[in-house]
Amino acid sequence: MKNIIYKTTAFLFAAFLCATVFWAGCDKIDEPYTVIGSLKDSDTLPIPGKAVKHVLLEDYTGIQCVNCPAAAKLAHNLADASGDRIIILSIHAGYNATPSAAPLDVDLRTPEGEAYNNHYNITANPMGIINKKSSGSGVSLFYSFQWMQETSAELEIEPTLKMQISDASLQGKTIEAKVKYEVLADLTEEHKLLVLLVEDGIVSGQKNNDPSLGGDIIEDYAHHNVLRESLNGIWGQSIGTLVAGEVRSLRLTHEIQTEKFEGTTYKLIAFIFNARTEYVEQVIEYQMP
Repeated sequence: MKNIIYKTTAFLFAAFLCATVFWAGCDKIDEPYTVIGSLKDSDTLPIPGKAVKHVLLEDYTGIQCVNCPAAAKLAHNLADASGDRIIILSIHAGYNATPSAAPLDVDLRTPEGEAYNNHYNITANPMGIINKKSSGSGVSLFYSFQWMQETSAELEIEPTLKMQISDASLQGKTIEAKVKYEVLADLTEEHKLLVLLVEDGIVSGQKNNDPSLGGDIIEDYAHHNVLRESLNGIWGQSIGTLVAGEVRSLRLTHEIQTEKFEGTTYKLIAFIFNARTEYVEQVIEYQMP
């Protein structure tokens, strides 16, 4: 796996630029993020539309995993049934993601994926993490037969945030996007924002044991929302504590390091999570134009 050097530059532009109490936490933003200028009027207005809770389903998978195609199909069905309120993030990491002889020779591993896989101590695939909900011993891991129950429970929770991605563009390998979020309830602990680039429709070989999906090796298996890289660091950036009524925006500029596969689509998945518990308060998906 080739080394990937990240040259991400994220620019936080704040309407009040730490001039009000609720921006007192903006000094927590880590390098290389820089505070600049003031927002446009539209960037401080509430996000239109009804607040809707979305759920992040992280599917830890690999091309060598025979049970993973069936799990991916289940995840798709759950997302469809939810009206796309369940957002799937496919993370290829660990020994099952190690390429071998053709047609299993594609390498979809990333430094981010390996870091997450190690952090959550994932030793079997398929494995799911749902909104990074946790038990007393840390973030919980769920087998695929548990995904329906756990995502359904999360969908019933009232949203604390609204999120929006706009002004997104791709020129050459430079991607730019603006992330806006409106706070609906006080979140008194430090939170972080993570924005990930995913690639949808990557076709490769995939091991399989579900006859309804194909043979032992599916040579033209289409992968959904594969993690490719982060726009703002492996673990995102701090946005401090959040107070109901706040509307904040930030702009991200990133030079893409991985190579795009033929015929695929780029998407962004952005989510805000508790820095201590890791629980995901809200997540959105955006298809790049």
